Amino acid sequence: MSTSSGFKEIDHTADIALKVWAPNLQGLFLQAAQGLFMLMRCDLSPEQLSFRDLSLKEISLENLLVTFLNELLLFAENEGVAYQPIKVRLNECSLSSHLIGKRIINIRREIKAVTYHQLKIAKSRLGYYTVITFDV
Repeated sequence: MSTSSGFKEIDHTADIALKVWAPNLQGLFLQAAQGLFMLMRCDLSPEQLSFRDLSLKEISLENLLVTFLNELLLFAENEGVAYQPIKVRLNECSLSSHLIGKRIINIRREIKAVTYHQLKIAKSRLGYYTVITFDV
């Protein structure tokens, strides 16, 4: 990993996968959200459209990450808005996030869902990392 946080599409046999890393869990969730819209190859309007708050609670960090990303995917599909988190607060297995939305002009790669396939959030001496698989 060349920088302290980021994301990178990696090869996967049937679906698509994203490697995500950050120095802390909040950063990991922020990078995962940015990576989702990069994978979707979204063209967004330049101006902000709206703000939204999102609160979630799950039984594990992995479940929380999948639910968070699936919520962002649902907003994109149902409202035509790409909501990016400005701030993420985590407390054990609960999340609160302030989101900023931009209108989606075009989606060039459809993602059906975020999966649990081999999902594990791990910690190293550099921070946190995971690989997320998306159903396309």
